[in-house]
Amino acid sequence: MIKIDCEKTYQDLEKLRERNASEQEIIEFTWDAIQAYQSGDLYKSAFVADKYAKQENVEAVKREKYYRDALGQLVVNNFVPCHRIRTNYYRILTRQAVQFLLGNGVSLENPDDKEKLGANFDIIVNKAADAAQTKTVSYIFWNNDHCEFFTSLEMVPLIDEETSSLRAAVRWWELDPTKPLRATLYEEDGCTEYIWRKGKDGSTQDGEVLKEKRPYKVNEEETDISGTEITNGQNYPGFPIVPLWANTDHICPLDGVKGTIDTIDELVNSLNDDLTETQLFWLMRGADYMDGAEKSKFLQDLREQKIANPANGQDVTPYTVSVPYTERQAEINRLENQLYRDFQALNINEIKSGAVTATQIKAAYEPLNLKTDEFEMCVTDCLLRLFKLIPGFEDEKPTFNRSMLINQQEAIQTLEMISSHVPDDYITAKELTILGDIDKIEEIEKQKQADEADRMRLSAVLEAMQNQQNTAESEQKEPEAEENDKNEMG
Repeated sequence: MIKIDCEKTYQDLEKLRERNASEQEIIEFTWDAIQAYQSGDLYKSAFVADKYAKQENVEAVKREKYYRDALGQLVVNNFVPCHRIRTNYYRILTRQAVQFLLGNGVSLENPDDKEKLGANFDIIVNKAADAAQTKTVSYIFWNNDHCEFFTSLEMVPLIDEETSSLRAAVRWWELDPTKPLRATLYEEDGCTEYIWRKGKDGSTQDGEVLKEKRPYKVNEEETDISGTEITNGQNYPGFPIVPLWANTDHICPLDGVKGTIDTIDELVNSLNDDLTETQLFWLMRGADYMDGAEKSKFLQDLREQKIANPANGQDVTPYTVSVPYTERQAEINRLENQLYRDFQALNINEIKSGAVTATQIKAAYEPLNLKTDEFEMCVTDCLLRLFKLIPGFEDEKPTFNRSMLINQQEAIQTLEMISSHVPDDYITAKELTILGDIDKIEEIEKQKQADEADRMRLSAVLEAMQNQQNTAESEQKEPEAEENDKNEMG
């Protein structure tokens, strides 16, 4: 059962349509749906996850150091190092999951059918999967003869309260808070475009219809009088937008690992703070009257001028301590390993050194395989729903060829061991896949066929020459045999 914390559902829109609500009421409904969705947890979690996917880790970005002033109030300390290094783990881990499944594209029973889905079908599916893995869910839209995709940061789903299926949706976008807000209301019988313009004072004005509702599949004709006209239109047998989820639980992948990423960021930054500061401390005597701001200012002067100028009765003595680098780096490494385990990702450090066997490689891939099994179910379910809308694809079943590192020598040796039990074409295809040259299989097969034809022609020529030689020798021997017979008879 899909659970989306959105106040507006398909039934709310259906009630308006059933009572022939005015267009202004539909516009207000669309605006309210957008505002309600932006206040929900799904949008908020996707917004934060998008930040981490762009390496704008929110906790590291807002990192500050403080001291207490004479009144005990916390004040930002601008006199000490405060690094804000952001790690890129989330982007790496989510892309790994997507490319592992879809790096070789989507395979169909008839490869030629893929062209009917649009020239960039594999690219759109890959981008939609990436958006789902980073931001919980994305949406693939079949637009007449090609696919488009939307993220959860621009699409309001209107779920059917009874079946939990997606029956309508609102897509919105705004280039800048000072620019107009555009929105498209997608329904089963067509789509309508709206716009909310900005007033001179920057306030949002009442919405208006930008383009009237129109079917998804239309035929347009050019006329001299009115220009482009829609002569007729059709819709699909179902709603043409299908959700693609990151997992079967419909939760944001960042939720379980955000704390680990933030902790690693903090350890990395605090370590760099200490290295920058070289762990230098100043023992000040006779400075009890100085508050936090005065001490920080004194320390800043020391850093910039390299000279201490204590007042009468004061004494300043520097002390240094070693930075606990080894312990912190060990903790960072431990947390990194935990992050890969929790995310069920492949840690390349486990198999990058030494002679690694195929068994060890498969064992390292097993967590990623288990996670991808679940993600593959989500992608397959999305594509099957999409294919139901496309004539000729109703029974099509997508398959995937996962991208894996392998021990090439060991894999090829295994193929050679079974070569006598399988067709040569199978061995050729497998070896080319291992070597990364599967795209050249047609060229190589044609060359093999040409070489085989040349070999057969040469064999036929040699056989003909041998037959001619045998015939000549036979003809030469016959007179000799007759002469011998005559001599014996005489």
